[in-house]
Amino acid sequence: MKKIRRRLGVLTSIILILSLTGCYYDEGLEDITPTPNDDVSFAADIQPIFNQYCASCHNGGLDPDLREGTSYNFITVTDPDQVVPGDAEGSELYQRLIGVGNIMPPSGALSNTDIDLVRDWINQGALNN
Repeated sequence: MKKIRRRLGVLTSIILILSLTGCYYDEGLEDITPTPNDDVSFAADIQPIFNQYCASCHNGGLDPDLREGTSYNFITVTDPDQVVPGDAEGSELYQRLIGVGNIMPPSGALSNTDIDLVRDWINQGALNN
């Protein structure tokens, strides 16, 4: 009987210690939201993404034409629904990258970093810079 009480006391102590420390990390967690990239450049940031992941299919035979030298004009003038300056959520290009409709590229989603660059470039006005 004494062994049972002793074990029960030890078990109660362990449970008490765990319950007092178990919620330590629940307090003060910061909201993790991505920080927008400042001054995204079409030439330096966006076109390289198109070159690496998109232009092999979207090479003039499949719209939008995302080849270097034609892509900016195509996605902003020829097919203005592709990119709505200042509105990534309203832009078909961004929607495809995040998986709305047919996800692009079909080989698998881009990294979050690349998707964020495209989003921020569009939200910054989709400048040809």
